[in-house]
Amino acid sequence: MATTDLKDLPASCPGCGKPLAEWTENDGRGVSGGGLTYCSEDCARRDPARG
Repeated sequence: MATTDLKDLPASCPGCGKPLAEWTENDGRGVSGGGLTYCSEDCARRDPARG
């Protein structure tokens, strides 16, 4: 499994806008889905931009 460097993460979640500093899933690295990284699994599922 590939890990994401913190420097490669967005400043905020593309789904809900939560700042990176507040992410808790995956040790603060969030969850990847559809080529984007989200703050949580729930947020990744809810984001309509993912299609």
